[in-house]
Amino acid sequence: MIQLLRPPRELPYNRMVLRRDLRYCMLEGALFSLMVGLAETWFGAFYIAAGISTFQIGILATLPLLAGSLIQLATPWGIRRAGSYRVWSVIISTIQGLSLVALAVSCGLDAANFWTIFLLMVIYRASSLAMIPAWNTWMEFVIPKKIRTRYLSCRMRICQVCLLSAVCAAGLILKFLVIESVLFIFCGMFLLAGMLRIASAILLGRHTEQPQWIVDIQPAMESEKPQTPDSSIVRVILFFAAMQFAVFVSGP
Repeated sequence: MIQLLRPPRELPYNRMVLRRDLRYCMLEGALFSLMVGLAETWFGAFYIAAGISTFQIGILATLPLLAGSLIQLATPWGIRRAGSYRVWSVIISTIQGLSLVALAVSCGLDAANFWTIFLLMVIYRASSLAMIPAWNTWMEFVIPKKIRTRYLSCRMRICQVCLLSAVCAAGLILKFLVIESVLFIFCGMFLLAGMLRIASAILLGRHTEQPQWIVDIQPAMESEKPQTPDSSIVRVILFFAAMQFAVFVSGP
């Protein structure tokens, strides 16, 4: 069992460094959203274009997420080995981008069979899920609490605009671009999406990380009594569990 020590409420921060980090964070989120709009949103259409059967599509929609969720459990170990949220985030996001590049290559070589796609989807989902805990904890230090809600709301709006723009652009390309094989269109989309993700990884590498920000990951003392979660937290957990269950049951 592990426990993450919470960050202090406020830390001394240089204003110029803060502005730079906020710009990088905003741009990184925009690039990530463009990647999702060009690639992840269209995985289902890609499976059909690649000639994957309906049963196999159901497998691709579920098992990579399950495998990724299990691999995500190794995130605390990975952060401890890397010794840095930044290093871990850059490595994982780069791996995610490379998985899309590999998917693009498989499309270009007409080698996009079920097992190739399955392996790359496991890598893509695992890297995506392994990134979330590290990034969330890291941003608690990077973004001061007094501006966090307002800043993240603004960032989310920009990300949504980028996501919608990428989805619409990709849809128009798929509809109107006349080409011998639609897989070559997906090849270009996935290649561009992978490059965008790698570019966002470079921006993550430029974020600030100070030594005192590293949250210690320590074994919980066996003598400590487990804390009973607040009832409001239990309700939130049950709500999200039910919502996620409905989404992923209906997804395939």
